[in-house]
Amino acid sequence: MTEFERRQREYTLDELFRLAVEAQRQDRDEYWEYYDALISAASREAFEVIRGYAYFAPVEQRAFAAHLLGAFGIPRGRYHDECVALLIELTVDPDPAVVAQAVRSLGMRGDMRSIEWLVDLRDYPDERVRLALAIAFGGCPDDRAIDVLVELTEDWSDEVRAWATYGLAELVAADTPEIRRALTALLLDHDLDVRGEALVGLALRGDDLVYTYIRIELLGEFRGVLPVRAAQYLGAADLAPLIAAQRSWLADDLLEAYGAYYDTALASLRLALLYERGLRVRIQAERN
Repeated sequence: MTEFERRQREYTLDELFRLAVEAQRQDRDEYWEYYDALISAASREAFEVIRGYAYFAPVEQRAFAAHLLGAFGIPRGRYHDECVALLIELTVDPDPAVVAQAVRSLGMRGDMRSIEWLVDLRDYPDERVRLALAIAFGGCPDDRAIDVLVELTEDWSDEVRAWATYGLAELVAADTPEIRRALTALLLDHDLDVRGEALVGLALRGDDLVYTYIRIELLGEFRGVLPVRAAQYLGAADLAPLIAAQRSWLADDLLEAYGAYYDTALASLRLALLYERGLRVRIQAERN
């Protein structure tokens, strides 16, 4: 019997829940064993235990119940509708910590029916809820969710803006004038992550406007790998020398952490350059 199976048999579901909350509070590794045991139970009894804590418990326990509902029953394809309905109810909990976790869990479950409730939280006063919304809507193809992400790219919180920009730039496949305008407006943002994600998003959409901004970022000191990735996605082969130069200046710890991104970009841009040269030769040959 594994330790995981032992815990399932040794404790009641109520005890597992309380042990998980305590382990989470103390940041102990056992937390994930208790969490997995509760998730894998996927029984009516387990769901009722979680529901009881979601409604009638202190904030910490209500928030953990919301966390469990994000994955409860998924491995066995059970209780999805019940979990979504309960999470939607938790989005009106009086405590922002519970609301934020409910939003994240609804994002995990990916049920499009929850969007009509989530969009109303775009102006929620607590930053944690708006951050959860930016994360939950990342990659969602629904126009309502995309509109919210566009709005959240103007949020006063750097973290909320960064996640909203990331969602628009890399997770949303749509390419609309509204998305491009939102990303363009962020090219001079004071936050490096926001600015970098805007570069990546426009590069992925083949917007040549972004070339100059990528070049500016590569001319200075190390500002993360997002400008490097943007140059790669744009296929700007003439920026390869700047990428190579910046790589050569990296301290050992940065080189170990990010060197692979530089190497991948340089290899990709070399191929792009070879393709361009081959294309020119082919065109010239056809003209002759």
